[in-house]
Amino acid sequence: SILINPDVTYCVCFSIIMLNTDLHNPNMKPERRMQLKDFIKLNKSYGDMNEGRELTEDFLVGIYKSIASEQIFTSTAVRVFIILYSLGK
Repeated sequence: SILINPDVTYCVCFSIIMLNTDLHNPNMKPERRMQLKDFIKLNKSYGDMNEGRELTEDFLVGIYKSIASEQIFTSTAVRVFIILYSLGK
């Protein structure tokens, strides 16, 4: 299992929402948008909260590319949370 603790699932979901806003907000300057390397750095390790297990780069790259290619809207965001929560079980 990738997401050990419900708190980690919550943090990753919050990070996804922020990434979605960052990448798709028309008011953001392109040079200020979060890059893949930054997203990985911010989300790779949740320390003891995830029992010391780092989130894999494949997992984080998949999330980033998915959000970059298609903006999440409210009903989609709920589905993402449900999927990530089920991965954490």
